[in-house]
Amino acid sequence: MKKIKRPYPSIVEASFPKRLGALLIDLLATVAIGLLAYMAVDGIFHQTTVGGQIDTRLFSLKQASGLYIADGETETTYILEGDINDEVNSHYLPRLSHYYLLAKDPSDNSKLFSYADSTFYKYGFAFDFYDMVLKRGQEDCLFDFTGEEQITFAFKDSVGSDERQAEWIRLYNQAIDDFENCEQYLTARKPLGLLFLIGGGFGLAIGALPPILIIPLVLGNGQTIGKYILGLALVNKSGHQVKKGAIVIRYFVFGFFEIGASLGLYAMPLFISSAAVTVTNSNRAIHDLLAATYVVDARQSKIFANEEDEKRYYAEKTSAEERSKIPFFQMPSKTIKRS
Repeated sequence: MKKIKRPYPSIVEASFPKRLGALLIDLLATVAIGLLAYMAVDGIFHQTTVGGQIDTRLFSLKQASGLYIADGETETTYILEGDINDEVNSHYLPRLSHYYLLAKDPSDNSKLFSYADSTFYKYGFAFDFYDMVLKRGQEDCLFDFTGEEQITFAFKDSVGSDERQAEWIRLYNQAIDDFENCEQYLTARKPLGLLFLIGGGFGLAIGALPPILIIPLVLGNGQTIGKYILGLALVNKSGHQVKKGAIVIRYFVFGFFEIGASLGLYAMPLFISSAAVTVTNSNRAIHDLLAATYVVDARQSKIFANEEDEKRYYAEKTSAEERSKIPFFQMPSKTIKRS
């Protein structure tokens, strides 16, 4: 092992590319299983009373905004994804003006659109839907306006169908952004954000169980899926087989700190652990440092259970027959078939 002097040539350090490859395989397995775990947690949460109340609140806000097609029986909403040129979608533009001018929170009758939090906000200017959103009076305005107190608007006859659809998509996306940034919607969604951070972190920790804990305990020698595929294994600081306790410590550090906590801490724990590989003398990640483990090449190393077995194996007085009976772990070398 790097920078550790040993009296016997039993241990060969694993190369960095192989260690990185094994980590990526284990990480992919962890994320895949973690995603399934999070989906299960999320599904269970939405079946609870609290989850149901949050879903109902979000549905009522979306329905009140007018920016969605709402199914009251199932409390499901759908975005307005049809073609603005189709007659059946003639209600799209009125829905836009409804959101900016009339939509109110059904719980307290407060306005949903918040000018100060919108993409149209200009310091010192009052909000004007027709001037700011539809660009009335500007050269690039695509609408005709009629009326003074009750203003109606429609696309100019000269505007082609493709240009109409492009303009509708732009206006609709702006309206959705403004709606999702209003105080009522953000407040209603806040518990779901916490659920994502906590449930997602927990899901990733659970996702690490099979590849980082269960499989290494079953295969022995700390071999995760990635390490088994690439022919790597773990040893303790003396270069011998790792104990189960070290594998458990390694899992908790990797699963709950490096991966689970990274979701809510902008991946900083994972970054710190990766940085430790480059700055520490032994080139080890945080989970290996705290578990006192080292990653070695299992195809070139002889991993003995203890120092006594290793000494006997290399002792000059040990016969070949006695040596063959001393147990150690070593993966078979890869053979290349020649045609």
